[in-house]
Amino acid sequence: MVAWADKFRAEQTAAQIVPKSVVLALFRRSSLAATSARRSGRNCTGSPGLACSSLAPSSRKRLVAPRGLVDAAWYGLLIAAAAFVGWELAQYARSALAWDDLKVAAGNGLLTFFRVAILIMLASLIWVPIGVAVGLRPKLTERIQPIAQFWRPFRQPVIPVAVFLILRSSCRPRSGSPR
Repeated sequence: MVAWADKFRAEQTAAQIVPKSVVLALFRRSSLAATSARRSGRNCTGSPGLACSSLAPSSRKRLVAPRGLVDAAWYGLLIAAAAFVGWELAQYARSALAWDDLKVAAGNGLLTFFRVAILIMLASLIWVPIGVAVGLRPKLTERIQPIAQFWRPFRQPVIPVAVFLILRSSCRPRSGSPR
Protein backbone atom coordinates (compact mmCIF):
# COMPACT_ATOMS: atom_id res chain seq x y z
CA MET A 1 0.00 0.00 0.00
CA VAL A 2 2.82 2.38 0.90
CA ALA A 3 4.68 1.66 -2.34
CA TRP A 4 1.50 2.25 -4.38
CA ALA A 5 0.63 5.44 -2.50
CA ASP A 6 4.12 6.78 -3.17
CA LYS A 7 3.20 6.99 -6.88
CA PHE A 8 0.64 9.65 -6.01
CA ARG A 9 2.88 11.82 -3.84
CA ALA A 10 1.61 15.40 -3.92
CA GLU A 11 4.80 17.11 -2.76
CA GLN A 12 6.96 19.17 -5.08
CA THR A 13 10.08 17.05 -4.47
CA ALA A 14 10.55 13.32 -4.75
CA ALA A 15 10.95 11.25 -1.61
CA GLN A 16 14.51 10.80 -0.35
CA ILE A 17 13.82 7.20 0.66
CA VAL A 18 11.72 5.24 -1.80
CA PRO A 19 9.42 2.85 0.11
CA LYS A 20 9.85 -0.82 -0.67
CA SER A 21 7.35 -3.53 0.02
CA VAL A 22 8.34 -7.14 0.56
CA VAL A 23 4.77 -8.23 -0.22
CA LEU A 24 4.75 -6.27 -3.50
CA ALA A 25 8.13 -7.72 -4.51
CA LEU A 26 6.89 -11.25 -3.79
CA PHE A 27 3.70 -10.62 -5.75
CA ARG A 28 5.64 -9.35 -8.74
CA ARG A 29 7.83 -12.46 -8.75
CA SER A 30 4.99 -14.91 -8.14
CA SER A 31 3.51 -17.15 -10.75
CA LEU A 32 0.04 -16.12 -9.56
CA ALA A 33 0.36 -12.69 -11.21
CA ALA A 34 1.55 -14.20 -14.49
CA THR A 35 -1.13 -16.93 -14.44
CA SER A 36 -3.99 -14.54 -13.72
CA ALA A 37 -2.70 -12.15 -16.39
CA ARG A 38 -2.51 -14.97 -18.93
CA ARG A 39 -6.05 -16.07 -18.15
CA SER A 40 -7.36 -12.54 -18.59
CA GLY A 41 -5.71 -12.31 -22.02
CA ARG A 42 -2.89 -9.99 -21.00
CA ASN A 43 0.86 -10.43 -20.93
CA CYS A 44 2.41 -8.85 -17.84
CA THR A 45 6.13 -8.44 -17.42
CA GLY A 46 7.88 -8.33 -14.07
CA SER A 47 8.38 -4.58 -14.31
CA PRO A 48 7.55 -2.44 -11.27
CA GLY A 49 4.27 -1.25 -12.74
CA LEU A 50 3.30 -4.72 -14.03
CA ALA A 51 3.02 -3.26 -17.53
CA CYS A 52 0.56 -5.36 -19.51
CA SER A 53 -0.06 -5.72 -23.21
CA SER A 54 -2.80 -7.65 -24.93
CA LEU A 55 -2.06 -11.06 -26.34
CA ALA A 56 -3.04 -12.02 -29.85
CA PRO A 57 -6.79 -12.68 -30.23
CA SER A 58 -6.14 -16.30 -31.24
CA SER A 59 -4.66 -17.11 -27.81
CA ARG A 60 -7.73 -15.92 -25.91
CA LYS A 61 -10.27 -18.44 -24.68
CA ARG A 62 -13.86 -17.97 -25.80
CA LEU A 63 -16.59 -17.68 -23.18
CA VAL A 64 -19.23 -20.37 -23.33
CA ALA A 65 -22.16 -18.04 -22.63
CA PRO A 66 -22.55 -14.73 -24.44
CA ARG A 67 -21.74 -11.76 -22.21
CA GLY A 68 -25.23 -10.27 -22.57
CA LEU A 69 -26.87 -13.47 -21.32
CA VAL A 70 -24.65 -13.62 -18.24
CA ASP A 71 -25.33 -9.95 -17.48
CA ALA A 72 -29.08 -10.43 -17.89
CA ALA A 73 -29.06 -13.45 -15.57
CA TRP A 74 -27.04 -11.54 -12.96
CA TYR A 75 -29.32 -8.49 -13.06
CA GLY A 76 -32.37 -10.74 -12.93
CA LEU A 77 -30.98 -12.43 -9.83
CA LEU A 78 -30.31 -9.05 -8.21
CA ILE A 79 -33.81 -7.78 -9.01
CA ALA A 80 -35.39 -10.99 -7.67
CA ALA A 81 -33.39 -10.74 -4.44
CA ALA A 82 -34.31 -7.06 -3.99
CA ALA A 83 -38.00 -7.84 -4.64
CA PHE A 84 -37.92 -10.68 -2.09
CA VAL A 85 -36.31 -8.47 0.56
CA GLY A 86 -38.77 -5.66 -0.18
CA TRP A 87 -41.73 -8.04 0.08
CA GLU A 88 -40.51 -9.43 3.41
CA LEU A 89 -39.95 -5.91 4.78
CA ALA A 90 -43.43 -4.85 3.68
CA GLN A 91 -44.98 -7.92 5.34
CA TYR A 92 -43.15 -7.21 8.59
CA ALA A 93 -44.00 -3.51 8.52
CA ARG A 94 -47.68 -4.23 7.86
CA SER A 95 -47.89 -6.56 10.86
CA ALA A 96 -45.80 -4.45 13.29
CA LEU A 97 -46.44 -0.81 12.33
CA ALA A 98 -49.45 1.47 12.02
CA TRP A 99 -49.94 4.05 9.23
CA ASP A 100 -49.15 6.84 11.68
CA ASP A 101 -45.73 5.26 12.29
CA LEU A 102 -45.08 5.20 8.57
CA LYS A 103 -46.08 8.86 8.23
CA VAL A 104 -43.76 9.89 11.08
CA ALA A 105 -40.84 7.86 9.68
CA ALA A 106 -41.35 9.19 6.14
CA GLY A 107 -41.64 12.77 7.38
CA ASN A 108 -38.52 12.49 9.51
CA GLY A 109 -36.66 10.87 6.62
CA LEU A 110 -37.61 13.74 4.31
CA LEU A 111 -36.52 16.31 6.90
CA THR A 112 -33.17 14.56 7.27
CA PHE A 113 -32.77 14.39 3.49
CA PHE A 114 -33.41 18.12 3.13
CA ARG A 115 -31.05 18.97 6.00
CA VAL A 116 -28.25 16.91 4.49
CA ALA A 117 -28.88 18.27 0.98
CA ILE A 118 -28.79 21.87 2.23
CA LEU A 119 -25.61 21.27 4.23
CA ILE A 120 -23.89 19.64 1.25
CA MET A 121 -24.94 22.54 -0.97
CA LEU A 122 -23.71 25.16 1.50
CA ALA A 123 -20.45 23.31 2.13
CA SER A 124 -19.87 23.00 -1.62
CA LEU A 125 -20.58 26.69 -2.20
CA ILE A 126 -18.08 27.63 0.49
CA TRP A 127 -15.31 25.01 0.36
CA VAL A 128 -15.00 24.23 -3.35
CA PRO A 129 -13.94 27.79 -4.27
CA ILE A 130 -11.58 27.87 -1.29
CA GLY A 131 -10.06 24.53 -2.31
CA VAL A 132 -9.61 25.67 -5.92
CA ALA A 133 -8.04 28.96 -4.78
CA VAL A 134 -5.62 27.17 -2.48
CA GLY A 135 -4.79 24.54 -5.10
CA LEU A 136 -4.03 27.08 -7.81
CA ARG A 137 -1.89 29.44 -5.72
CA PRO A 138 1.33 27.86 -4.34
CA LYS A 139 2.02 30.79 -1.98
CA LEU A 140 -1.45 30.45 -0.45
CA THR A 141 -0.93 26.69 -0.20
CA GLU A 142 2.28 27.24 1.77
CA ARG A 143 0.39 29.38 4.29
CA ILE A 144 -2.79 27.27 4.54
CA GLN A 145 -1.29 23.76 4.54
CA PRO A 146 0.37 23.96 8.00
CA ILE A 147 -2.88 25.25 9.51
CA ALA A 148 -4.89 22.46 7.87
CA GLN A 149 -2.40 19.83 9.01
CA PHE A 150 -2.56 21.18 12.57
CA TRP A 151 -6.38 21.07 12.71
CA ARG A 152 -6.76 17.70 10.94
CA PRO A 153 -6.41 15.54 14.12
CA PHE A 154 -9.11 17.55 15.91
CA ARG A 155 -11.78 16.77 13.31
CA GLN A 156 -12.69 13.24 14.49
CA PRO A 157 -12.87 13.87 18.26
CA VAL A 158 -15.12 16.89 17.68
CA ILE A 159 -17.82 14.89 15.82
CA PRO A 160 -19.32 13.19 18.93
CA VAL A 161 -19.38 16.52 20.77
CA ALA A 162 -21.12 18.20 17.81
CA VAL A 163 -23.69 15.40 17.56
CA PHE A 164 -24.34 15.65 21.30
CA LEU A 165 -24.85 19.42 21.07
CA ILE A 166 -27.15 19.09 18.04
CA LEU A 167 -29.26 16.43 19.73
CA ARG A 168 -29.34 18.38 22.97
CA SER A 169 -30.53 21.53 21.22
CA SER A 170 -33.15 19.77 19.08
CA CYS A 171 -34.58 17.63 21.88
CA ARG A 172 -35.48 20.43 24.29
CA PRO A 173 -38.94 20.07 25.78
CA ARG A 174 -41.62 22.53 24.78
CA SER A 175 -42.62 25.10 27.34
CA GLY A 176 -45.10 23.78 29.85
CA SER A 177 -44.25 20.11 29.38
CA PRO A 178 -42.37 18.19 32.07
CA ARG A 179 -38.93 16.89 31.27
